[in-house]
Amino acid sequence: MVNGERITELIGKVKDLCRNVALVDDNRLLLEVDTEKIIDLSHKLKDLEFDHVKGVTGVDYPNESIIEVIYYIGSYSRTDYANLIVELKITLPRENPKTPSLIKIWQSCEYPERETFEMFGVMFQGHPKLKLLLLPDEFKGKYPLRKEFKIPEEGIEI
Repeated sequence: MVNGERITELIGKVKDLCRNVALVDDNRLLLEVDTEKIIDLSHKLKDLEFDHVKGVTGVDYPNESIIEVIYYIGSYSRTDYANLIVELKITLPRENPKTPSLIKIWQSCEYPERETFEMFGVMFQGHPKLKLLLLPDEFKGKYPLRKEFKIPEEGIEI
């Protein structure tokens, strides 16, 4: 559990860049940000010694025509933040999901951004190696974690 005063202090330092801030539970802080401010907020978090990305994922909402991208950010540097996970969330249009890559801020997001690109079609602008990571080439342009994706039945062994 993270000290409540530390959370309040952290929120005070980042809330001006956020669309919404919410303490999800004792160890998770949700920061919703507009795409235009994600770089500034990420630099601020890095300055506050949040030094690595634990993961990046997407959530597809076809009925709302959006894809959410969530970065899970942590700190090895600050023991008072050791158990805190910052969820940095942006909402993108489903038809053209683009956002700046955070790889220049956190090298640890290289592979998670590639996976999110591959599975959801999110274009991380400025990512130096945005190409398929896990899937074969025939999946190029097909995004298996979007709701409309159907697994081809022919050739699948169960």
